[in-house]
Amino acid sequence: MDDELRGVKGWLLVFVIIMAVISPGISALMVYRELYTGQAAYLPDVPMVASLKTFAWALVAFDALIGWFVAYRLVAVHNWLSVQIAIACIWFAGVAGTIAGYFGLMSITGASFGDVMAEVGPGEIIRPFVFCLIWTTYLLKSQRVENTYRGGEEQAEIFE
Repeated sequence: MDDELRGVKGWLLVFVIIMAVISPGISALMVYRELYTGQAAYLPDVPMVASLKTFAWALVAFDALIGWFVAYRLVAVHNWLSVQIAIACIWFAGVAGTIAGYFGLMSITGASFGDVMAEVGPGEIIRPFVFCLIWTTYLLKSQRVENTYRGGEEQAEIFE
C-alpha cells in the first residue's frame, strides 16, 4: 500500500471541505441573496416571505448537517461504511434536497412546476446529479479512498 495515497488528503480532502464548508456556505449565501436583498428585502412582514425564509433556512440547516456528518465520518471513521454513507448522503441531500426545495417553493407560493422551472432553468435540476455522479465515481474509484477506508474490496463493481 502506497503511503502517499492514504489519508484524508488531495481530492478526498477537497471533497470533505466541499461537504463541510463550501456547500453549506454557498447555500446560506444564496438564501441570503434571494430573500434579504433586492425586491424581497422590501417584503419583511409578508407572511409568505416569512414562510419562505423559514423553509429556506431549514433546507440550509439540513444541507449543513448532512455535510458535517459526511465530513466527520470520512475524517474520523476509516472503514468502508463511511464511504457508503458519504455516497448515500450526497445523493439524498443533492436529489431529495433539490426536490424538497422545489415542492416547498411551489407549496408556499402556489407557483406551478412550470413557473419554478422557468425561473431556475434546467441547470438547477442537472447540477446536483452531475455533482453526485462525479463524487460517487471518485469515491468508488480512487486509490486514496481504497487505501484509507479498509474494506474497499467489498465495493460495488459498478464501474468495472
